[in-house]
Amino acid sequence: EREINNEKLAIAQEEYDIMKKRSELTDNDAATNDALAAASANLYNTKREYYEKERELVSQLQAAGQELSAAEKKRLEDAKKNAEKAEEIKKEELKKAEEIKERAELSLLSNKDRELKILEKKYNEEKALLEKYEKEFYEKNVDIVKLKPKYTEKEKQKIEELKKKLRGG
Repeated sequence: EREINNEKLAIAQEEYDIMKKRSELTDNDAATNDALAAASANLYNTKREYYEKERELVSQLQAAGQELSAAEKKRLEDAKKNAEKAEEIKKEELKKAEEIKERAELSLLSNKDRELKILEKKYNEEKALLEKYEKEFYEKNVDIVKLKPKYTEKEKQKIEELKKKLRGG
C-alpha cells in the first residue's frame, strides 16, 4: 500500500510540475490557468490522501506491535509461572527425600536416641519459629522497642542552655 501511495504522489507531483512548466512557457490564458489550478488541486488532494494513508499505516503497525508485545508478555509470564511451578515441585521433592532420609536414619537408632533426635528436631523447629515471630514483632513495633525521648520546647531550650554552659559559652 505504501508503494502505491508513493507512486500516486509522484504522478500527481509530476503532472503539477508539467502543467507549471507549460504555463511558464505559454501565454497565461484561462484554459492553462484552469489546468494548472486543477493540477494543483489534484496534487493537494493526493498529498492529503497520502498523509492520511501514512497515518493509517503507522497506526496499523503500532497496533500490530502492541499485539505482538502483549502476546510476548503473556508468553513470558506463562514461562515464568511454569518455572515457578517447576521450582516449587523441585522443593517439594527435595523435602520428601529429606523426610525419607530422616526416617531411615531414625529407624537405625535405638529408642532413646530416636526420641532424643525427635525432641531435638522439634526444639530446633520451635526455636526457628520463635525467632521468626520475634523478628516480625520487632519490625512491626520498632518505634516502641527503640524508645526515643521526646522533649517539649522548654526542655529543649534548657538542654541547649546547659550545653552552652558546659562548652563555656
